[in-house]
Amino acid sequence: MKNQERLRAGQIALRPIVRSDGPWLSRLYSSAANMAMIPGGTRGPEESDRQLEIFLAHWSQHGIGMWIIEADDTPQPVGYAGLRYTELEDTTLLEFGLIIDKPFWRKRIGTTVVRRILDYVDSALSVEIVALIHPSNIPSQRLLAQFGFAYSRQVERRESVSQLWIRRSRQRQAPHRSS
Repeated sequence: MKNQERLRAGQIALRPIVRSDGPWLSRLYSSAANMAMIPGGTRGPEESDRQLEIFLAHWSQHGIGMWIIEADDTPQPVGYAGLRYTELEDTTLLEFGLIIDKPFWRKRIGTTVVRRILDYVDSALSVEIVALIHPSNIPSQRLLAQFGFAYSRQVERRESVSQLWIRRSRQRQAPHRSS
């Protein structure tokens, strides 16, 4: 994958997270509604700063990471989504993550973003992708099921229980040619 790739889908732009997104990220993480289904819940400024550093380091090390979601009709970011390598049960997995700020819920932004990121992954990689979803987060379960993620099992991580959802590799294959 190209380092620091920007993506676009209709009215939605995805750009790699940058240091100047720190204040916005801190506000996102301080919202109980936004963080209700995220292990550990709300985060203070120091935790938000640590998470930003993790996101920046991931982009630098792997050339992929979290993208800030921007909508053409609003000046501030509406969320973030992307990919990161994570450890689960002594295995390194490529995890998809998504958080949309509450004022932008139920506007089909999640659907647009998931489709665009997975199209990008399918064109560049041949890998399995996982998502860890809170058992009560039915909207996220439904959203990812639309894109081929399937429930695998419950796992314990970060002192909470999550559902492991898996999407098998979907790399495009060349058309079959008959002789």
